[in-house]
Amino acid sequence: MSSPTPDRKLAPALAVFTIAMAAAFVLGGYELLRSPTNTLYVKAYGKENLPMVMAFIPLSVAACVYAYGRILSAFGPRKTLLITTLGSAVIVAFCQFLADQGLAPATAVLWLFRNAYVVIIIEQYWSFINSVLDEKRAAKYNGPICGVASIGSVAGASIGAALAVKFGSASMIYLSALMTLPAAFVSDVAYRREGEPRDTPKVPPRGAFQHLGLAQFKSYPILILIFAIVAATQVVAGVLAIAWQGVLSDAYSNVDMQTEYSYSFYAWINGIAAVLQFIAAPFVMRYFNSGIVNVLIPTAQMVAIVVYLRDPTLATVSFAYMTFKCLDYSIIRASKEALYIPLPFDARFRAKEVIDVFGYRFSKGITAGLIAIAQRTGFVFRDTTYAVVALAAMGVWALLAVPLAIPREDDEDEDPENLDAAAS
Repeated sequence: MSSPTPDRKLAPALAVFTIAMAAAFVLGGYELLRSPTNTLYVKAYGKENLPMVMAFIPLSVAACVYAYGRILSAFGPRKTLLITTLGSAVIVAFCQFLADQGLAPATAVLWLFRNAYVVIIIEQYWSFINSVLDEKRAAKYNGPICGVASIGSVAGASIGAALAVKFGSASMIYLSALMTLPAAFVSDVAYRREGEPRDTPKVPPRGAFQHLGLAQFKSYPILILIFAIVAATQVVAGVLAIAWQGVLSDAYSNVDMQTEYSYSFYAWINGIAAVLQFIAAPFVMRYFNSGIVNVLIPTAQMVAIVVYLRDPTLATVSFAYMTFKCLDYSIIRASKEALYIPLPFDARFRAKEVIDVFGYRFSKGITAGLIAIAQRTGFVFRDTTYAVVALAAMGVWALLAVPLAIPREDDEDEDPENLDAAAS
């Protein structure tokens, strides 16, 4: 049997790195959007109402995930990615247009939408990648894929930091929509190169459960475990985000200065994460399985939380939040995605969106909702309270990951360089 041609051997890598370039555009646009939507919402409704809008995240994300499932059933993965990417850019610009006309609720709607659209698009990229790569290639490429995507994040945050005060926070939102548009066409190049996954169903599913792939959770219990781990991690993310945004608004009274600081902060996060993605993630993925990673990471994060707990300032809160985000964007992401690779189409494209879009935002929204309810009943959430909740969630996270840390019988040390020859 003849060996594969060099072009064919490189084809999967070229396709996934093309997707990574599309992700760079999307994440660059998201970074331009994230900071001004935070500061403009706080300006319109006050920092005390940030948990309130976060409490609506589960509803807004559930609606977006269901819409995604229906579009996927009707058009397939390639056209769905085009529709959701172009549609997101239009919705972002239109919401800001309404806000500019004095319609304040549009600011809240945009804040909610930006929490949904970016993960829906990015998880489609990962669904494609998980359909193209096998587990050994994923160990080699997932970190660098994240690194390429992070270049866009760094660029978006850096551009925002340079322009926010000069042009205003609202202008950055229009720039965000503009930067997202090229991603639709770049990602389509990857689909033209590799085609849709071979196991794409011929007959579209019917019914809400099938559109969302909920039956996969019964067939593959590992999905339930991934959902639970994601929920625990996002409790940490939610309380740290609320604490950080509150301290930031106290430190800077000027909205555009808040936005500028926020852009610089996220630029540092994405820059550090990119280094971890190119260097640390491939090493960790090669020598440790996902379960071990998810047991060790919370332990490292606890150190940063303890520093914040002892002296809650903008610097220590930023350090704790940055530590979590850097690890989440690099090692945690790379290791988690490998868990989806052996699973069928509906698990990779439907159940995955439920976990990584709804699960991510659901737990964050529920956490914020409970905080909002507690505040309404007179309970005062201090900076130390947020730190204690984060520490508890990290303990749960580590415990949930223990079953994944147990080696599987089929985990063999194969050489990823020989996979193409073996497949041929």
